[in-house]
Amino acid sequence: MREIVKSALDGFKVCIFAFGQTCAGKTFTMEGGVREEDIGLVPRSVNMIFQHLRKYKKDEWTDTKVTLSCIEIHIENVRDLLDPSNQQAQIMTNFGKFKPTEVTVDEAEGVAYLLQKAKENRSVAATSMNQNSSRSHSIYSLKI
Repeated sequence: MREIVKSALDGFKVCIFAFGQTCAGKTFTMEGGVREEDIGLVPRSVNMIFQHLRKYKKDEWTDTKVTLSCIEIHIENVRDLLDPSNQQAQIMTNFGKFKPTEVTVDEAEGVAYLLQKAKENRSVAATSMNQNSSRSHSIYSLKI
């Protein structure tokens, strides 16, 4: 994880990706649970980024801007999870024109709040395997 965060801070594009069957634990791995020790990869990496930025802000990161966007891909629709109107765009026809909301964030706690709001906006439904299955794919993008 540290190597991925370091690469992002060095200016490289990085991706943390979870893939697997229903109920394999993808969402838990990425988002984590309610207990502090169950923190997922997304909040863990965000915390590491902001720790680094705070540590070196005085010297080399004075003009650093961090933005967050969250989208959901569900069936053939893309939804902006940070837009209160939850506008949808058809993947096949409008995805290239789809511009998700980008929110400037100054601290890890702000990101955690926005990720929680995005999570509340996701499409969920019960399945025979999982009572709260997300039924969609989510993409959280943090730009440094």
